[in-house]
Amino acid sequence: MARPEFHERDILTRFALRFDGHKYASAFGLDARRALADFFATGQWALSPNEKQALFFLLQRDLCHWALTHEPLHGKYWRAFRALFLEVAALEVPAEFRMPHRYERWENEYAARIPACVAHVRGIHASIPYDDCAQP
Repeated sequence: MARPEFHERDILTRFALRFDGHKYASAFGLDARRALADFFATGQWALSPNEKQALFFLLQRDLCHWALTHEPLHGKYWRAFRALFLEVAALEVPAEFRMPHRYERWENEYAARIPACVAHVRGIHASIPYDDCAQP
């Protein structure tokens, strides 16, 4: 498997921050808790592409900076985060939801490497024995 020169967390963060999830959630009323509960119950995302991108952004903020920073890397929130990445990585970000400087950085550093980034994260995702009951 070809490995990009970036680490998984860098890949996940850069892809998440290209989309302004706060702006989208405020404009359209995305219920992140319900979307996550539905995923945990079914293993499927019943969301539009933009809702997936917004939720991916919101999960990144929580996992890396806010409420979920102590969640284990093999827990259900990281499983959801990686699963969302695999669904949103190749999606186009609508201009009205692009985070200007962050989108430009993503475009310059990652856009041409989408297949390699997806393969890298998919490999990690497939190798983890997730435990939805794992405690922080």
